[in-house]
Amino acid sequence: MRIVKLSAAILAALFLSATATAATVTQEGSGIGKDGEIKVKVVFEDGKIKNVDILKQQENPVLSQKVFTDLKDEIVKTDSTDLDVIAGATYSSLGLLAAVKDAAKKSRNHFEES
Repeated sequence: MRIVKLSAAILAALFLSATATAATVTQEGSGIGKDGEIKVKVVFEDGKIKNVDILKQQENPVLSQKVFTDLKDEIVKTDSTDLDVIAGATYSSLGLLAAVKDAAKKSRNHFEES
C-alpha cells in the first residue's frame, strides 16, 4: 500500500512539473486582405500553433469562406504559414497568413523575454 501511495505521489509531481513547463502564449496579429485588415488571435503551445481565431475581417464572405475555414485549419494542422493560397481568394489568403505570421513574430518576442 505504501508503494502505491509513493508511486501516486511521484506521478502527480511529474504531471505537475510537465504542465508547468508547457508554455502557452496567446497573441494577436494583423494582416491586410483584399478588403481591409484581418485580425487574428493565435494560441501557441511550446512555440507551435495550436489554434487560430479570426477576430476581425471584412473580406467577401463567398470568396473568402475557404480562407477562414480550410486555410485556417491547414495553418494549425501544419504549424506553418508557408502554404499555398486559396484560388480566387489570393489577397484574403495572404492577409490571413500575414496576420498569423505577425502573431508568431510577437510570440517569439514573448518567449525570448520569458
